[in-house]
Amino acid sequence: MQKKIFFAGLLLVIIGVSLGSLLTVVFQSSNGEPLQRLDADYEHVVQAQFVAVDEQGNGVVSDLETEVRQGQGLVLVNVNNVLADVTTQYSARLASIVASNYTHIDTSTLDIIYNLKSEAGVVAGQSAGSIMAVSTIAALQGKNLRSDVIITGSISADGAVVNAGGLRAKAAAAKEGDATLFLVPKGSGSSVVNMTRVERCTTYNGQDYCSVTYPGQIVSIGEDIGITVVEVETVAEAMEYFL
Repeated sequence: MQKKIFFAGLLLVIIGVSLGSLLTVVFQSSNGEPLQRLDADYEHVVQAQFVAVDEQGNGVVSDLETEVRQGQGLVLVNVNNVLADVTTQYSARLASIVASNYTHIDTSTLDIIYNLKSEAGVVAGQSAGSIMAVSTIAALQGKNLRSDVIITGSISADGAVVNAGGLRAKAAAAKEGDATLFLVPKGSGSSVVNMTRVERCTTYNGQDYCSVTYPGQIVSIGEDIGITVVEVETVAEAMEYFL
């Protein structure tokens, strides 16, 4: 009887240790570090700006307010007279994940609320994902962002800053909005302008063969618009310019 009690107790200990290990894994970030929990009354709001392109192709400076507070793990996107498509909502969810991985803070008991105000009419695409991630990181850490820095670019789950469109229009808008630094995805700091159609033809065995190309001039967006443009590869790199 005593042996049965002993083995039963040993089994309970083993189960307890296993459950403890499992819970430790559950509450770890993607790189294996334990996630932190913020205080029950934690709340912080971060103000930022982002650039969008309106229906006419013009760049527009827009406002983003990111609020973090105790809640149920919700990620919400509020808009003011703006239509936000499903990709913007997807970017918000992805930004919260990237921010949690960067800060090692558990967001399962927090609500993250993005309030967008834009004159663009429609906010579409994922290029606001980078500023959403940056502002969420600042909100989780209780910090504020520099007001003279603007970033554009979609993000991937590992925190890379990838694609962005309409960069010339966005750079011009950023400059008009008094930004001194415009962050763009790696490889996006230059554009091709003054493209012309060039046709070259040759004759072979009595047949004409032609090729058409559109060569142009590669220019720096920053030099052309008159604003400092810096290419960044990751959200972590972007944070160095915002704080």
